[in-house]
Amino acid sequence: MNNFVLLMPLFLLGTGLVTIFTNRSISKFLLLIVSIFLPIIFILNFSISGNISYNWLGNSLINLSLSLSITKLLFFAMVWFSLFVYSIANLCTKNREESWVLFAAGGLGLSIFAGDLITFFIGWEIMSWASYLPILSRSKNVKVARKYLVFGLTGAMFLLTGILLIGVSSGFNIQDILFTKEVYIALPFLLIGFLLKSGIMPLHRWIPSVYNESSDLFTGFLSGALSKAGVYGLVLLYIIYPHKSLNFLPIIGWLGAITALFATFRAIKEPVIKRLLAWSSIAQLGYIFAAIGLGTAEGISSGIYHAVIHTIIKVLLFTTVAGIIHRTGKTRFDQLGGLINKMPFSFIAVLIGIISLAGMPPLGGFASKWAIYSALLSSGKILELIIIIAASTAAFIYNYKLIYGIFLGHPTECDPNDIKETPLGYRLAVILPLILLIITGMYPSLIYKIINPILGEIGFGSINQDNPQVLSSLLGSYNGFVVMLTFGITFVVILFLFSLVKGKSRDVNRLDIAYAGETPEDSYPLHYGHGMGQEIDRIPFIGFWLSKTTKGFYRYIHSLMDQLSSLIRLFYTGNIATLFYVLFIGSAVLWIFVSGGKM
Repeated sequence: MNNFVLLMPLFLLGTGLVTIFTNRSISKFLLLIVSIFLPIIFILNFSISGNISYNWLGNSLINLSLSLSITKLLFFAMVWFSLFVYSIANLCTKNREESWVLFAAGGLGLSIFAGDLITFFIGWEIMSWASYLPILSRSKNVKVARKYLVFGLTGAMFLLTGILLIGVSSGFNIQDILFTKEVYIALPFLLIGFLLKSGIMPLHRWIPSVYNESSDLFTGFLSGALSKAGVYGLVLLYIIYPHKSLNFLPIIGWLGAITALFATFRAIKEPVIKRLLAWSSIAQLGYIFAAIGLGTAEGISSGIYHAVIHTIIKVLLFTTVAGIIHRTGKTRFDQLGGLINKMPFSFIAVLIGIISLAGMPPLGGFASKWAIYSALLSSGKILELIIIIAASTAAFIYNYKLIYGIFLGHPTECDPNDIKETPLGYRLAVILPLILLIITGMYPSLIYKIINPILGEIGFGSINQDNPQVLSSLLGSYNGFVVMLTFGITFVVILFLFSLVKGKSRDVNRLDIAYAGETPEDSYPLHYGHGMGQEIDRIPFIGFWLSKTTKGFYRYIHSLMDQLSSLIRLFYTGNIATLFYVLFIGSAVLWIFVSGGKM
């Protein structure tokens, strides 16, 4: 046993098993202790290399193994971070989901640390079922749980097909895979499984409804950690396959760019808070896949950078929103408004989150998007760059909607006088994400000390970033520390000037406004969050695409499967001889396909 760090996923799975048999208080305490203990394990057993192997049933062909690398550690760090924030906020809830969260985190950790494809798939399935079962247990809408199950099983079938194609020709050990015809055939199967897990269009339909039906805190873990499974899978393809053979990369780039744009339009129109954040997550993963799909050092590094930032932002926003829902019981923008004075901490947390999500300086989201823009430009992907910039610009609308709909404007169904700040656990949980966004804003190239070794592991050259305060790219360079200092000084000056005139201001009734000659009735919604973003349908191009959904695509798939099933059913005539001939011919065709007709 070379490294105790490799046992961290198994430690999570074991603790998850223990929490099944403990009461709620002990389960929450165990989850918190485990999330604190994981980084201690890493520090005391610091290493970025190592492996563990186990020959299952003495069969060397089925060699279950775990291995360590800087790539694996970074992606597992995202899992730990999401788990840590969840464990703190979870102390304030009455949910009993600790076991599922630990199983999901342990399963994903097992996939990340896997040294072979069998272990990878086992972890993948543990993660998938652990995220599905809590939704099934609490969802009032059976269709949502069924949709998640169908998409999950479909993704698993594609992954398993790809893994078996690789295994029969080259073995399952990831480092020893040889590039054969079967391995190349496996590529689209693996890719579909990864795209589906991250919700890249048109394989995204499960995400908004599943995120909305999940418990409020668990949704943050879904977005922050589990959505990165597909991103890790895409990076893994660079390890398995020779880079020149990855001729699918332009398709991935375009799918990512289109996903970023149209998921942004959906988010703008969305009236439900968690569904807006879900569409936003789909859009941000579109940025990540568009960048990694470039197949260059700049593209992969910027995609991984944005994956880290996305994890921090989404954990921050989903946790804060969960606290707001916990206090108010409201989930829609037209039910909230005017909470800024009662929830100042939550307002600041969401404000910092949306500034980063929109890619605005001086916070970390600006640096990762800057890197993506530069990578697209240096690769000559001008049209994709235009689409990504358009998506990022349009994201300002749903980001403003998020903060306006909850905190600003007129109160609707919630009386601010009856509302208090979110519970202490929710506030403590988001302190670490807030600090990290500020640090990544001040030191935008610091993360390249981790990303550059990752580039080396997958066969690319490093990105030269000498000063951690300065991010350099084809677009130029900027000093994050100076930008942060400038914004900070400007804010202090504005705050000082505001304090000078505050004594001359007066409080007015919230209804003391101009109505353009009309007096609204009491039932008329004065809060603009009631309909913000709905007018986007008026824009011809956007309205046309929003009216088109992927339902038609899936109806077509359903029709094909129905016809295929009917065709297969014809072979079951009850005649043994007919069935034998079908099996013989099918086996012969499969043998010729796999072996090329060689004995």
